Amino acid sequence: MTTLNKLHHLIDYHLHQNDHRWRQLLSINDTNKYFKVFSQCVEKAALEFGGIESGQAKYKGRGTINIKTQTEEPRARYEPEFDQMITPLSQEASRLLKQHRRLIAIRNNHKSATSASTCPSSEHKKHTYRKQIADNIKLVKHIWKKHDKHNEVIESIDPANLDTIPNYFTITRIAEELLHRCQAMTRQDTKTQNKHSNIKYQTKGAHKIISRALRAKQPAPMSSLARQKDSGEGKPKGSITTNPLEIDEILHEVWDPITHGNCSDPELAATSFTTKYRKHIYKAREFLVNDITVEDFKEQCRIDTDSALGLDGWAASDLQLLSNYGYQILVDMLNAIEHGAEWPTAMRVTRAVFLSKDSEDTQNPLAQRILKITSGIYRKWGSLRMRHLRPWIQAWDDDAIHAGTPGKGAADAWMNTAIDLEEAKAKLQKIAGGSIDVYKCFDQLNKPLIFKLAKEAGMPDRVLQAYMKYINNIEVRFQIGRTIGKHHQDPASLPQGCPFSMAMVALLFKPWLSVMKQAKVTPRCLADDLMLIATGQEHQSRYINAMQLSRTFFTDIGAKIADKKCFSFAGDETTRQFLSKYEWDHEGLQIPTVSNFRDTGTHLNLSHSNTGKTLTDRLQKARQMAKRLGWINHTLKKNVSYYPTYYQLVFMVSRPHG
Repeated sequence: MTTLNKLHHLIDYHLHQNDHRWRQLLSINDTNKYFKVFSQCVEKAALEFGGIESGQAKYKGRGTINIKTQTEEPRARYEPEFDQMITPLSQEASRLLKQHRRLIAIRNNHKSATSASTCPSSEHKKHTYRKQIADNIKLVKHIWKKHDKHNEVIESIDPANLDTIPNYFTITRIAEELLHRCQAMTRQDTKTQNKHSNIKYQTKGAHKIISRALRAKQPAPMSSLARQKDSGEGKPKGSITTNPLEIDEILHEVWDPITHGNCSDPELAATSFTTKYRKHIYKAREFLVNDITVEDFKEQCRIDTDSALGLDGWAASDLQLLSNYGYQILVDMLNAIEHGAEWPTAMRVTRAVFLSKDSEDTQNPLAQRILKITSGIYRKWGSLRMRHLRPWIQAWDDDAIHAGTPGKGAADAWMNTAIDLEEAKAKLQKIAGGSIDVYKCFDQLNKPLIFKLAKEAGMPDRVLQAYMKYINNIEVRFQIGRTIGKHHQDPASLPQGCPFSMAMVALLFKPWLSVMKQAKVTPRCLADDLMLIATGQEHQSRYINAMQLSRTFFTDIGAKIADKKCFSFAGDETTRQFLSKYEWDHEGLQIPTVSNFRDTGTHLNLSHSNTGKTLTDRLQKARQMAKRLGWINHTLKKNVSYYPTYYQLVFMVSRPHG
């Protein structure tokens, strides 16, 4: 029997002990108890398999909401006695260093107490010295161990009798022996750390480690924010706070108005939208899917095993180790949820982490991207169902959609756009276009509208209902460092990190594509990054009309336009001048007009000059990366094998005419 088979045997044994409960719990839709009992059975099997008898609590907790209070681990610090930065000492080395310092304190205080004069002030000092000696002796004897040697000497010391204290030289010798042992442990610890540091460049994750070192300028996890208002004495608006609880309050203050959406009545807004744009909405019969099978779910659990951990405690690496019967228990629960049961509460609690979008503006709460880490089991279910729904997605897919549909991405988007513009220039056609950015797109969407559009498009009802039950009942908690904030709900937010989110946004924007094509412009949809282009005759008027229709469309779906991120572009000077002065609303809104710009991974140039700032910036960045690459403790040969492109780019910069 292999090692994995032994684990599977134990898992099956503990699960079979509850065979009488599985069907009973699902029959009453008690998925909370079902999920908890399943998790406990697997944990018992794992602990038994590992032979772990003590300290079991830290290995348990799956199937419940895992929010625990933890003590901050000690960090590396400068140690004056060793004159170097050291990693946190082991418990034993730390004990030895404490004993050394206490014995030195006993020695010095004893010398001072015995040499002091007999005047009243000196008597007071003697009393202080005696008290300090007694306190240190108690502490030394409390953590003294037999293998420390000199046991008889230490045991003979009486805190109440200074005469039992050994002489100056004896205490010094014992203290120095303890210090030498501590230093030896520290040197060994440092040597081990250095060894691990070298080994990490030869492991599977070396590519990731070197990439981080090369990027260099990257924001750290959010640990501070600027206050958005005066918060009392010493806390003016604009000052910085590092208090996790205060940061949580700031995030709620700033983000709650966004994630609660822009519609006072989302249902009414959804009905109005479907009525207004009914001829642009994709409609199809329901696409049917079968129950999830054990084989399909097992296959899904055994790929992508390095994903983030949700608060339900189930890691992707845990799921790949389950037995067939373990998968069957989970599959039965997931099928029951698709047939009407609720998602377990522990799976609906989600932590939201923040990724800074601007390394120069890390204290601004709005310069952060929210990534919601949902339950690992939910993500496996969603990924599996997205595989099953691929034919359905392909049925409503469009050439203009480049995210959320299979087989396409950003590279396809900018390449197609570049080819279309190049063709227009070759045919001497005039060009006008623009880029539209939806403000905080994934965090201010109308969920009832998404439900109506998906149902009209024929999304399987069993999958759609299960999906909506999950996203409508997510309990979100902001994560600030190691602190988990208070729970709340985001009524208008789709979790970025959910397998369905990109496809749902693409489906939401599909009516916009139809509106744009009717307006005789070429649209492009890359998630929340939208573009429209008009070429040929009446290019200017067609573009302006399409942009106005777009602004109305996004207001109708309950979104806002990020005006500061929008821009127009044109291939001729006359059109550029007109668009730069054009007022897009009654308040006189004007948006920038350019002749060249960065487009996802490339640079588009509509002028007659040779301009490619994006490529130039990347080449300069590559030179800096190559310099940092030389600082990494690794051989040149292995560096080149990891990053040949960087050296090729640096060679191109140093030989611009080569």
